[in-house]
Formats: sequence, C-alpha cells, structure tokens
Amino acid sequence: MQRLTMLNIPPLRFDLQDDSATPLPNLDLALVNTDCVKLSSIFAYVKGDFINCYLRSTVPGGVHNQSFRIEKDTPLLNLVMPKGPVEANEGNTVTLQLYVTRDGAQYPAPNAQVTINRRPIVIPTPGTVWDLTNGNPQGWVAQGGYVGGKLSFKPNEGMVINLKDSMPGKSHIITRAVPVIAGTTYDCHFEVSGDTQDPSVLYMTINGAPIGPPVRNFLTGFLQIGAGIYTAKTTGSVHLGILNDAVPSGFHRLTVSRIVMTPKP
Repeated sequence: MQRLTMLNIPPLRFDLQDDSATPLPNLDLALVNTDCVKLSSIFAYVKGDFINCYLRSTVPGGVHNQSFRIEKDTPLLNLVMPKGPVEANEGNTVTLQLYVTRDGAQYPAPNAQVTINRRPIVIPTPGTVWDLTNGNPQGWVAQGGYVGGKLSFKPNEGMVINLKDSMPGKSHIITRAVPVIAGTTYDCHFEVSGDTQDPSVLYMTINGAPIGPPVRNFLTGFLQIGAGIYTAKTTGSVHLGILNDAVPSGFHRLTVSRIVMTPKP
C-alpha cells in the first residue's frame, strides 16, 4: 500500500468559501441558508481511516472539533459542522485543521486560514463619530455571546440589547477593525444608557484589552460615557471594541448611541 506521506492531503475547506478573496479566502455566511456549514477535502480516503477535524480560533464559543472513522473507500471527504461556532467568528479569522490516522500513524493536512464575513476596514479621520442612531452598524460586528440576533441597530436609538433570557458570563459586545499609525495616541469613547436592574460592567478595548475605566451602576434614562486612551506601537490594523465584563443573567438592557475615535494632534 502506498504510504500517506507520499500523497498530498489537501487542506480542509468550506464548500462556499471564496478562494479568490485576498489576503485570505473568505466565507460569506449570507450564502449559508441552513443550520450547518459544509466542508470538504478531495483525497483518496480508505476504509478504516480515522479523521480528526478542528475549527480553531481565539473567539469564545468559536471553536469546534469532531472525529469519525471512514466506513468505505471514498475520493471525497464531506462533513458538516454547526453554524453557531462559525457565526461566533464573524469578522475574524479561523484555522481549519485536518488529521488522518492510517495504519496507526497520524498525518496532518496543511492548516487552512479563512476569514468569516470579512468587512472592509474604514479609516477613521480626526473626530470620527460612528453615530449608531442612524440604525446602520457601520462595520461594527457582534461578538461572542451577542451573536445570533442578541442585539439590533435601531434608528433614533442605536445599538440596542433588550433581553429577558441573557446568559451570564464575559463577552465582547461589538468590535470593528480600524487602522492605526505608530506613535499616534487615540482618544476613544462610547455613549451608553442602561437600566438600573442591569449589572453590566463595560470597557472600551483595543485587541481585547481594556484601555480605560469601567462603566457600571446604570441609572434608567441617564447617559454614561465609557472612555479610553490608546497609543499605537506599530502601524497596522487593531480591533476597537466594547467588552461586557459582567454579562447578566436574565434581564439585560443597554443602548449604545455613539462611538468616537479621535487621533490626538
């Protein structure tokens, strides 16, 4: 029997990914109209091969793995995974991994990186205001526990969370990619109103790390400001976000009306 090491095992891929996208292939979730996402790998698999597949990322709730044995010889590996872990990675990059165990030895396919619903980066100018009260997300993407219709963008209100069955934990609410220039200091802030019953604790973040003090102790009908300062060490892209460090259980009501990022002179 020809050894697997002499053959080229292609990387795992989403059936609907756009391989022409740059710099990485991209999966547009709008094309997925079921609760599952299909993946495949064209290779001469034989009966008894043991398959391990992984979706890896740094996003909470955005990982998945499955394993199974090939029941009969096949020239094509087809599999499905739940849509939820893929949706959790919206706006981010995932790594697909595939391992084949044959005759007691395990062989890896090359890792494949794919972006999920990648959006264009919009360069903020001095005094840029993302006014969410126009009902447009403007590139802001739900993250973690807020994926799947947990928040909405409403005209005259902003980004609205209004839940009665919130699950407790810690999660970014929204993030977006923005370019920064090395050595430049940025003032960032967001305007938020909440409910006295909501114990959320919010931070403005860059690449997941808080850049300012928390916003907490909401009073119904009163606007509060969450602020932070960030100095870019390198020129490139970072992720600006709002983190909820104390997602409540049950009742959860917040509205973010504006987000601002201003380079200092």
